Amino acid sequence: MGDQVSKLKQLSSSDMEEQRFFQNQNQDYVDQAGSGSGSEERANEPLDEEGKVSASFQKKVQSKIKDLLQQMEEGLKTADPHDFSTYTGWTGIALLYLQLHRCSQESSHLQRALDYVKRTLRILNGRKVSFLCGDAGPLAVGAVVHHKLRNTEESQDCLNRLVLLQSSVLSDSDLSDELLYGRAGFLFALLYVNREMGEHTVEESTITQVVSAILDSGKSLSQDQKKTERCPLLYEWHRKQYLGAAHGLTGIFYMLLQVTPGLQVTPGLQGTPDLQGTPDLQGTPDLQVTPDLQVTPDLQGTPDLQGTPDLQVTPGLRVTPGLRVTPDLRVTPDLQVTPDLQGTPDLQGTPDLRVTPGLRVTPGLRVTPGLRVTPDLRVTPDLQPGARVPADVLSEFVRPSIDYVRHKKFRSGNFPSSLSNESDRLVQWCHGAPGEEKYLKEASDCSEVIWQRGFLRKGYGLCHGTAGNGFIFLSLYRRTKERKHLFRACKFAEWCLDYGTHGCRIPDRPYSLFEGMAGTVYFLSELENPEASCFPAFEL
Repeated sequence: MGDQVSKLKQLSSSDMEEQRFFQNQNQDYVDQAGSGSGSEERANEPLDEEGKVSASFQKKVQSKIKDLLQQMEEGLKTADPHDFSTYTGWTGIALLYLQLHRCSQESSHLQRALDYVKRTLRILNGRKVSFLCGDAGPLAVGAVVHHKLRNTEESQDCLNRLVLLQSSVLSDSDLSDELLYGRAGFLFALLYVNREMGEHTVEESTITQVVSAILDSGKSLSQDQKKTERCPLLYEWHRKQYLGAAHGLTGIFYMLLQVTPGLQVTPGLQGTPDLQGTPDLQGTPDLQVTPDLQVTPDLQGTPDLQGTPDLQVTPGLRVTPGLRVTPDLRVTPDLQVTPDLQGTPDLQGTPDLRVTPGLRVTPGLRVTPGLRVTPDLRVTPDLQPGARVPADVLSEFVRPSIDYVRHKKFRSGNFPSSLSNESDRLVQWCHGAPGEEKYLKEASDCSEVIWQRGFLRKGYGLCHGTAGNGFIFLSLYRRTKERKHLFRACKFAEWCLDYGTHGCRIPDRPYSLFEGMAGTVYFLSELENPEASCFPAFEL
């Protein structure tokens, strides 16, 4: 009897899986390394021979975007007039038009975004504070749209109202921490404004207080659940400890890591948390620094290139007295210095100091006397001086908690929707593999299950649809530049080009950003410049 029940459960589970996604019938990417075969080139369509999205496929995508936009605008005439949210309402449509303006630079798209912003700002209710489902989204998007249109007064008004929400974010003990409705969602709104309008538009102290509230909440629940050693930061929504991006741990952890942008360097550059040295910052052969390092106009120097307290390198990076550059420094053309840089013509250092792609120095990074840079130094994202999330907090709380989530992975590469759920069912952004994106190997494993089970019967949307699953491949391509990931993203886009023909479920808000057609258009638009793609309201 027990065996029969077990078989019935397996059959039921198999049937359920069949109902949740379509079998992927696509041939996977063919590695053409060392081969000149034209058949392999054709197999990798819609990529061209250089590994970029082909012009013919781009043309199809742009044509479909225009078609879907027309359908969307017509459908929105009957949408809920009071839904101002980013998730299913007017702010999401404004965000889509902001994206289209970013891609095309067409002023009409920016004006359309403004039309929807004006509509949303008239109907805010103050009941929720997140970017996706609360007032923070309309106010943040409103501030950005007005900023781009140079409506300074209106932009500042939106910004002031956004920051005022912080008091309830900090004081409301019943407020959740997750992305969709909670503190992480408010945190994203602040970070989004800083990305679009300038690094210090929202003061660092404001952001730090929100981060502290999220950390304190996570520590408290972990202690209550007696999981401090295994998972130092623990969060729940409606008394359930979810793991996914929308309601769960990965969404919160991901947002905490966004507060500490990754300091990326080229392979081979290694280092430890206890970076120590002598007062002289000394370069050695083969030290590689990337072109993203920019020097501000106030950088001044004497013939001996002595650092003073006013030596400025990117917003917030201060180099204190004692900085010396040794003879024979050679800098490649990728290093750009602004017009006001003053000094002698003989800027010299150690042999073969090369500036190469990959290093980003983030605001707030301070280099003090005693730092010695040696060959093969790699500074990792969670060990940054001057970060808003201190290195010890990242190493003692955030990182172990992420590892705890990693160990919940199924053999398939997918993740459960919550700690109490052992079912390997959901493969979508809000629950499952697409929300887990910390370590590159783990992300790659997640992408395999998404490639197999990511064409969803729920529809084409972002939250629980095929377009949302397609973003994982754009994220991986952006980080690795591996053609396979771009190819797979294009195959998910190709599926979306046949919008409405697969017999998928029709969502409740069929034209919205996160459930419907607007999200599909957003995903398709990212193929124009996949190197700069971002999942809306999540990635920065």
